[in-house]
Amino acid sequence: MRAHNPGLEGYAGETRLEGTVLGAGMQAFTLPAGVSGDVHLRFSGDTPYRISLLVGCILWAITCLGFLIVVARTRTEGVD
Repeated sequence: MRAHNPGLEGYAGETRLEGTVLGAGMQAFTLPAGVSGDVHLRFSGDTPYRISLLVGCILWAITCLGFLIVVARTRTEGVD
């Protein structure tokens, strides 16, 4: 059981499990008869979240590089 989250998906091997909301906001997954394999939980919003983190890091790096270029140019122009 886990706290209920509509994006949480359960899998047993390749079989997607049906989620059930219990009393106090808990979430359980029904394991069908005859299904074997490890049970894995996955959040459906995880991939877009990780992509946005990567894009943010790339934009941060570009901004820092641009800042360093501007600082380097201003220092060389001030020396002349």
